[in-house]
Amino acid sequence: MLLNSDLLKKSPSITALDGSPLSPSSTLNPCGLVSANYFSDKFQLDRQEAESDNNGANDEVTTPVEIDRNNITYAIDREYFKKLPADQNEAQWIDVEDEGFIVWMSMETFSNFRKKWGKINTNLEPGQYKLTIEYNWDYPNYDTQKHFLLMSGVENTFHPFFGYSLIVAGGIIFMITLVLIYNRFKNKSNFNANDLKWR
Repeated sequence: MLLNSDLLKKSPSITALDGSPLSPSSTLNPCGLVSANYFSDKFQLDRQEAESDNNGANDEVTTPVEIDRNNITYAIDREYFKKLPADQNEAQWIDVEDEGFIVWMSMETFSNFRKKWGKINTNLEPGQYKLTIEYNWDYPNYDTQKHFLLMSGVENTFHPFFGYSLIVAGGIIFMITLVLIYNRFKNKSNFNANDLKWR
């Protein structure tokens, strides 16, 4: 069981949702190693363009690219992660309905994984871009590496192939089990203990 003191050792500035200090002796809420190691880096993407003024000098114009952090999770996950009752909010150190937190809490099978941080709803025009990273998440003891990927055409859609594969495999195993049970009872009457011999 993790306590608030375990989180405060790494991030002393963290407070409860209402802004009050966390009690070091209280249970971490939400609890668990996954939530305690929540990925907290932030990203800002800017497009950089050169524009000429009236004197012919080139000025660099920076245009922020909006990264939408809404609807980056499955609807079923948003329904599952509900806020705790209001009288427990002061013990909560993070909003469990925050979609970034929901994405992080979705468990992965392997140690090498990708997590969606946001989505860009406009087309990126060819040009020069600058990525600014607010570096908050650092766990050198875990030998971690972080990468920022831009991908196109990635949406929150279910991929049912794996689920269907499990259903089919389960059905095959069930049929084999029935056959083995049938053969076991069918041949039971032919069993004679006197036929057993030691060699």
